[in-house]
Amino acid sequence: MAQMLRTAKSGNDWTINELNAYDIKVIYEDAATFFETPHLPAPTINPNVITTLECNDAPDDDTHRIIRTLDLAMSIKPAQESAVDDFAMILLRALGYEPRGRTLRTRRDLPLVICGENRQAKADVVLINEDEIILLVQENKRHLSETEGDPEPQLIAEAIATFALNNRRRVLSLGLPTLSSKVLAGITMMVVFIPQRRPSFMHAFLLFRDTVAIGLRV
Repeated sequence: MAQMLRTAKSGNDWTINELNAYDIKVIYEDAATFFETPHLPAPTINPNVITTLECNDAPDDDTHRIIRTLDLAMSIKPAQESAVDDFAMILLRALGYEPRGRTLRTRRDLPLVICGENRQAKADVVLINEDEIILLVQENKRHLSETEGDPEPQLIAEAIATFALNNRRRVLSLGLPTLSSKVLAGITMMVVFIPQRRPSFMHAFLLFRDTVAIGLRV
């Protein structure tokens, strides 16, 4: 079988071809298997968000903000960036993902060394603690343009870039040794009638980071 060509691509240009070229496989699991329990906790969110259908009927400002941003995220406009990123950040904040010591950011640039060249990946939303990025969110933008690809390869490219960036900070800022592997949390979001969240956990191995950086095959 012929080897697939590896080229220096930015994270936003990654497709299933890059995953095949680097022998990266995505394994799908149901929620019970993925979270290793059939009993998932109830969401810790303002119950008004669940019961309110229209933002103008919201009984409080927080509910109005979430429902209004959801409405904007569902207003699909061709060739324009949607408000899914804004909704993701507001929703994560409402679910308690941003306590003191953690910060949510949008459109985060991530340096990516691939095939000996410097490129970058760009995460739609990231969650940062004091020392490292711990969560990535990537929107499925295929509703914006026919040229937009599957968000999972882009999310994986961001995870590889994040792993390298986090390791660099460990060495330069904290004086700690690099990690050989790290579990990173990632979410892909798509716009349908209601934005659906599909979590994807991945190991960004040091091996993958190095092989992507110099273009070698695993």
